[in-house]
Amino acid sequence: KGGKGRVALLSGEPGIGKSRLVRALAQAIKADDHFLIRYHCSPHYASSPLHPVIARYERSADIQKNDNSEQRLEKLKSLLSPSGPSPLEISLISDLLSSAGTSVNSEAQISPQKRKEMTLAALGRQLDALSHRKPVLWVWEDVQWIDPTSLELMSAIVERAHSLQAMVVPTVGG
Repeated sequence: KGGKGRVALLSGEPGIGKSRLVRALAQAIKADDHFLIRYHCSPHYASSPLHPVIARYERSADIQKNDNSEQRLEKLKSLLSPSGPSPLEISLISDLLSSAGTSVNSEAQISPQKRKEMTLAALGRQLDALSHRKPVLWVWEDVQWIDPTSLELMSAIVERAHSLQAMVVPTVGG
């Protein structure tokens, strides 16, 4: 507990086995109790803000396209529960996933920039809370295709990785 976070950049030409190395690392620490958070960047979504984050939350919460807003929200709450999220954090992340029913009060006149800052802070706090429970292996695959907002989130976490029980592993292809 109490930090010792690390950042390890894995870089190389496509096909040399970066993903295989990350899987081997995850397998090697499997005996240790940890959280594995894995994001995948794609050239198809390089202009879609936070797409790797949204896709990961949807996968991890088992959110299906045919789920109604209440089902989506319950699945999200269940996924987030280990980090003890505030109602505002649930609302911001729910909005990110377009889960109607818990949106931040739109009459509050929150500017898009302020909403983005609040959302990035909520996502960062999720990682902080998890890393206080047990170590986190936080993997970003193919960051050469990362969108600017996801890069902003990853950069903020990397800047304070030393204070987290986390290992941040971005992979970069050639």
